[in-house]
Amino acid sequence: MLNPIVTYKDHSSALFRRYEKKFDHFNVEKNQKLLSVGSSNLESHEIESSDLTLSRYCAYLVVFQPDLLPDYSENAEDLFQDMKTELKDMLGCYHYYFSRGRKRANAIVNPSPANNNDDDNNNSKKQGSVRKGAELATLLLQLQKDMWKLLAEVWTEIVVYVAASNEVERIMAHRNVLCQGGEFITVLWALTTHTGITRDRHEIVVEHHP
Repeated sequence: MLNPIVTYKDHSSALFRRYEKKFDHFNVEKNQKLLSVGSSNLESHEIESSDLTLSRYCAYLVVFQPDLLPDYSENAEDLFQDMKTELKDMLGCYHYYFSRGRKRANAIVNPSPANNNDDDNNNSKKQGSVRKGAELATLLLQLQKDMWKLLAEVWTEIVVYVAASNEVERIMAHRNVLCQGGEFITVLWALTTHTGITRDRHEIVVEHHP
């Protein structure tokens, strides 16, 4: 059985490495002109809107419906608390609570030197999920228009991965949600289950690097 304390943190690290590689692969395809050149403004807007919707929905699941997520719900809650702590360290208490979204995002991607004075502390914090996300964001910005296409692939993979599960705890959680009107992820869970797409907790693969 997977260690209930480290599983989610290790898995978030594995996801970071996976999508860092996906960025490299996507960038090579772009340079070789294997992708279509750009897209209409309407199509780009639709992709962006879908990406943001899926991103926010996954964040909603972590905060309000962790029982519907793979692995132990306590690990999702711990990861969420760790990210909140990391954000406060990066932004400071005032900006954490009162800054607008755009300003907060810019501060995460381009942290102020004032918040990085302690080198030892900073080195230990670099492994946090927020900083890893900021690194990926910096890489994604280099893709310009193709950024939203890559993100569409990423969020689609994540949502399908989250939905496909035959763990007893997840099945019971989805049944409970159905009694309350249902969730989008529950609809996907039903579709993946009936089409034979499933994944047990023990099939979660976590990469370990020296």
